[in-house]
Amino acid sequence: MSKKKWIAVVMLCVSLAVIIALPAFASNNAQIKIPRDFFVKFAKTIKYYNGNNDSKVAFKIGNIQVPVSEVEKKKELLEQAGNGNVTYDEVVKSIARNKILLEEAKKRGIEITFEQAKKRSLQEKDEIYKNADKDQIAAVEEYIKALGISSDEYWNDYNAKEYQIYMTVNALYEDIIKEAEQGGKIEKFPSKTGETKEIQKKFVEDYIENFLNNTKIEVVDSDLKGKLKEIK
Repeated sequence: MSKKKWIAVVMLCVSLAVIIALPAFASNNAQIKIPRDFFVKFAKTIKYYNGNNDSKVAFKIGNIQVPVSEVEKKKELLEQAGNGNVTYDEVVKSIARNKILLEEAKKRGIEITFEQAKKRSLQEKDEIYKNADKDQIAAVEEYIKALGISSDEYWNDYNAKEYQIYMTVNALYEDIIKEAEQGGKIEKFPSKTGETKEIQKKFVEDYIENFLNNTKIEVVDSDLKGKLKEIK
C-alpha cells in the first residue's frame, strides 16, 4: 500500500480535522509507521469525550456555543497525535475555524446529504479492505472497536457523519474559488496544474483567515480565559 493511500486511511479513521494538519504526516519522503496502540488510545479519548455530557460553555461564536469538553478533546487528540506544544489559543482558533466554515456553507446553501456521505464512507471502506495490508486493516478494526461501536455502526453512521462535514467543507472551498473566478479576483484556469492549485489554495486560505479575523470569539469559561494568551 502506498504512503499516500496509508495517509488517507489514517485521515479517514483518526479524525480528519486533527491528522490533516499534523506536520508529522506532511513529508512526502518519510515512511509512516504508526503503532497500533496509537489508534486504540486515540479512539478511547474520543469515546470518553463523546460520552461526556458536560455542557459547560467554553466560548461562543455568534449563536454557536462550544462546550469545554470539545476544547479539551481537541487539545488532547492533537497532543496524542504528536503536537505536544499546541496551545489553547491554537485549539480554540481551530475549532472556531471549523464552526465558521460549516456556518458559511449553510449560508451559501451548500448541503451534502447524509446518504451522499454514507456512500463515500462505504466506498472508502471497500478501498481500504482491498488495498491495505493485514496490519493496517487490524489497526483500523482495533480503532473502531475501541470507539465502542460495531463495524457497521462505524462505516454506516459514525464515519458517514465525519465525511458529511469533510465533504461540506470541500464543497465550500470549491464555491469560494468559483465565486472568486466569476468576480475576477483570481484567474479562471482552463486546467488544474500544481501551480494553479496552489494559487487557488492560497486564495481560499487567505479568504478564510480574513473571515476568522473578523469573527468575534467570546470566551465564557473563566478557566479557559486564564489559559489563553492571544484570545481575550
